[in-house]
Amino acid sequence: MDATPETRLSVRLKGPLAAHVDRQIETALYESHSEYIRDLVRRDMLSADEYDVREGIIEGYADIASGRFMDSLSHEQIFQRAVEELREEGYPIREEE
Repeated sequence: MDATPETRLSVRLKGPLAAHVDRQIETALYESHSEYIRDLVRRDMLSADEYDVREGIIEGYADIASGRFMDSLSHEQIFQRAVEELREEGYPIREEE
C-alpha cells in the first residue's frame, strides 16, 4: 500500500493576511492555522477539477458541432471509458455491486 506523501510547510503571514487567518480561527470556523491552510488547498484542488470538467464539456460540444463524435459506441462503452480515464487520473472509483 502506498504511503500518502506528507510535506511540512512553514508559512509566515503578516498584516491583513495574518489577521484574516486569525479571525477564521477565532470564529471557530477552523481549529488551527494548519486546518485552514489544508482547507484552502482542498478548495483549490476542487476548483481545478471543476475547470477541467468545464473544458471537457466545451471540447465535447465542439466535437459534436464539427461532427467528431463516437456514435458507434454504446452508452455503456462511453461510460466505461470515462471510468477508466478517471481511475488513471487517480480518482477513487467504487465498483458496482
